[in-house]
Amino acid sequence: MDIRNLLPSAPASPVQRLNASDVEEMLEQMFAPPSVDAGQVPMHAYTRLETGEMRLALAILEDALRCALRHHDSRITEQRMAAREAMEWIRSDDDAPPFTFVRICQLFDLDPDWIRDTLHRRMFQARVAHEGADRTRHAA
Repeated sequence: MDIRNLLPSAPASPVQRLNASDVEEMLEQMFAPPSVDAGQVPMHAYTRLETGEMRLALAILEDALRCALRHHDSRITEQRMAAREAMEWIRSDDDAPPFTFVRICQLFDLDPDWIRDTLHRRMFQARVAHEGADRTRHAA
């Protein structure tokens, strides 16, 4: 597979796509609880990313979420396939070590179902916004 096919490209028609800052904002919102006091954050959470394995685990999770959000409706086949693979990985309940979705969520004390639900909600919102933009463009 040619990696250039996974890179964002200009759409053939003016379609509202998520840009990098939108995805970053969505990821931040997905992992940010409504309100957190400093006392609620476990002390070990600050030091967990000091190991290469933990940074790798977080990078894998982040990449899968970005890929699913950015490319689930891509017109480029390879991007859509990569998004489907990411979604399959996220939907999997396999908890075998080291780098399954459930295991990575356990490493960071994240609720896998909450992440899945939030991701599906964001994808649905993006789809509705995209369809609304299409209807508006076609009506004009």
